[in-house]
Amino acid sequence: MTQRVLPRSAIDEFDTPEGVAEQLQHFKSLLGFNVHSVFSVLDVGGGTGFFVSALKAEFPHGDATILDLDEASVIKGMNLGLTAIHGSIIEPPAAILSRKFDVISFNLVLHHIIGDTDSSTVDLQRRALCQACTLLTNGGRLFVHEICYEGRLVPDSSALLIYQISSSRRFSRALRFVGKISPALRSNTAGIGVRFRPASGWVSLAGTLGLQVIGACEGGPEGHSLLRKTLLLIREVRRCSLVLRPVNGKTL
Repeated sequence: MTQRVLPRSAIDEFDTPEGVAEQLQHFKSLLGFNVHSVFSVLDVGGGTGFFVSALKAEFPHGDATILDLDEASVIKGMNLGLTAIHGSIIEPPAAILSRKFDVISFNLVLHHIIGDTDSSTVDLQRRALCQACTLLTNGGRLFVHEICYEGRLVPDSSALLIYQISSSRRFSRALRFVGKISPALRSNTAGIGVRFRPASGWVSLAGTLGLQVIGACEGGPEGHSLLRKTLLLIREVRRCSLVLRPVNGKTL
């Protein structure tokens, strides 16, 4: 089972501080840390470290580590003085396996863990969450922040449609061309894919692993053009966060 990886040009587009303030707000609200708290965080797919930098500024006694598949992003993070390690959460490097973390965060990352089919994508996302649980301290928690798409027909309809379109290499060139004409339909992951879910979808996925939702919050509805909402069957889009923990310390 192989994970699809974004090309470097697409990774550069995602390397921005957009949304970090909301991620931090949700993190603070749900996890209950204060300026004096001492804790360790592993930020999966943390890139060059926008979220980790914000955490360090907010929680000076916290320890934060980035784990990212893109080596260039890891090097940039290290050059900024951050602790960054190259590797995957699905098969963590030894430097990660030798540690335990109080919180493992997935900030807008799970929807980028993509396989060649929707079922393999589900399996990879499950493996990522399962592996993360093995790296938690006793009482440790997972923090998941995602863009949640609610479909018009059924909750998962628009997210599944977006996956089917964006993961098709056959349509990748056409999508790039359409995006130049109508930015509302642009996809910067064309050919690789993204697998969003409604909030209930992430809760359901976590439940299949024996993960309990112990906290949740959501942002306001995000603006999308009428054309995009109509063609992609979108009812609503919000940024949502979940805090998860293994029931009795165990996952499937």
